Amino acid sequence: MLCAIALICALAPSPRVARIATSRQSPSLSVAGREYSGGGEPAFARLVGGASVSRTLRASPSSFSEYMRSEASDPSLLNTIQYTRLDDGTYECELSSIGFGSFGSYVPTLTVRLDRERDGLLVIRVLRVRILTRGRWDSEPRELQGATADSCNRVSWAPHDGAEAEVRLRTDLELKVAIEVPRRLPLPLAAVEQPGSLILRNVCRVQCRQFLADIERGYRAWCRTGLK
Repeated sequence: MLCAIALICALAPSPRVARIATSRQSPSLSVAGREYSGGGEPAFARLVGGASVSRTLRASPSSFSEYMRSEASDPSLLNTIQYTRLDDGTYECELSSIGFGSFGSYVPTLTVRLDRERDGLLVIRVLRVRILTRGRWDSEPRELQGATADSCNRVSWAPHDGAEAEVRLRTDLELKVAIEVPRRLPLPLAAVEQPGSLILRNVCRVQCRQFLADIERGYRAWCRTGLK
């Protein structure tokens, strides 16, 4: 998820101080390639990312399922430096600070829903995105406005080709990001959306591979420490 938030911070407009809109509050997006004609309202470019990646693990299917169903797998699944449990299945996750040189730093915070729907499947959804920014001379962090994100990550696993000691782990990530662009942008939105979506998909593919590797590392550590 960090990849998407980093792109939001990098591509969002100059940091206007206000609230971040949630996906439920997202404004209507124009069709790619057409000039925005929304009166005094800001224009939003829509980026579409996501990836589907699989990985084969040397593991007992029953043992791996036990790990994925337990809270022991939460740190690997949430993949964050710090998280707070808000209620059953909902977490507030603080990601690593992202530095942009003289522009200051950004600290993304996500509200995430983790649903273990059945054995062999769990779903991770981003409910809210909040980004705090602190400039070099700012005494207090400010909240950044200008982007929304809608993300759903389906994580599934099953015995690999009937093998007793192998698991096929898969992640299917769907990601949509809306980024506010300057009202007088002298380009059609497609000039932002097409390359932005390509970059987002490539970054998602890399991050999905890392995500599966983190799950495997978490499972190995769980087995070694005997926290079953």
